[in-house]
Amino acid sequence: MALLGERLVGRTDELDALEQLLVELDRGRSGAVELVGEPGIGKTRLLRELAARAERRGQLVLSGSASELERDLPFSVFVDALDEYVDGLDPKQLASLAGDVQAELAHVLPSLAALAGGREVALQHERYRSHRAVRALLEQLADTSPLVLVLDDLHWADSASVELLGALLRRPPAAAAVRRREGRVRPPAPRGGPGRRDCSSRA
Repeated sequence: MALLGERLVGRTDELDALEQLLVELDRGRSGAVELVGEPGIGKTRLLRELAARAERRGQLVLSGSASELERDLPFSVFVDALDEYVDGLDPKQLASLAGDVQAELAHVLPSLAALAGGREVALQHERYRSHRAVRALLEQLADTSPLVLVLDDLHWADSASVELLGALLRRPPAAAAVRRREGRVRPPAPRGGPGRRDCSSRA
């Protein structure tokens, strides 16, 4: 992993921007960035370098990737990023979350199914409850160390994951969220949206 940065030729601007994101995170400021560009130009490598730098800073890095085969599974990219890590936590770390938050998380993350307590899952038009629960979980995870959430291949993401990500960007938790989407560079986001990095030059 240490050699990865040496092979990222011509990526000084992008790496500097990502490094600044990590610096701001250490200062307690959340942020988001979207890496966009044509397939095969090095976006995943940039995300790996970001993750390596964050880990060297002692920040918690959780990574998930969307898959074409899981587009019918709600919240699949967040399950990929969070479920295994949450499964290994001491139950006491989640005990401070409100009961309704725990129950809602049980319907999002399979590892927390035991917390459902017989409560019904939120209907699609009430998904804000799931969004609120995941935001609370991310804030809990970031309570002891800064959290970097890396989401890759979002062009394959299911609709529930896309809605959740949008909710987190509108009302960010105390964590940095980094996402990548395949495709051409888009116009700048409205104020409050994620910053975008043009990765159109090849690595």
